[in-house]
Amino acid sequence: MAWIRDASQKPLGLTMGKLVGLWWVFWILSLFGGIFLGYLHSEANLVEDMLRVERLAIVLSPLDILSAIVGILMVSRLSSIQKKRAHDLGLT
Repeated sequence: MAWIRDASQKPLGLTMGKLVGLWWVFWILSLFGGIFLGYLHSEANLVEDMLRVERLAIVLSPLDILSAIVGILMVSRLSSIQKKRAHDLGLT
């Protein structure tokens, strides 16, 4: 994604800001949160343990949501840059 970003925006002087880095942070945190929840879920033997795991899943769910939102913003911004680049090159 960073390669596509750099190849697209640098010739135009445009920028995606920190969207790619921000997306990576949220995505990796979400990934590790999911792995951790999976481990806790596999170790839960009592209903109370399962409830704790599910509460933690609710607490961690904003990471998934933020990852998705930043991903959408990143793709949207990159699409805008690609359209501008195509227009400047006379391809549209």
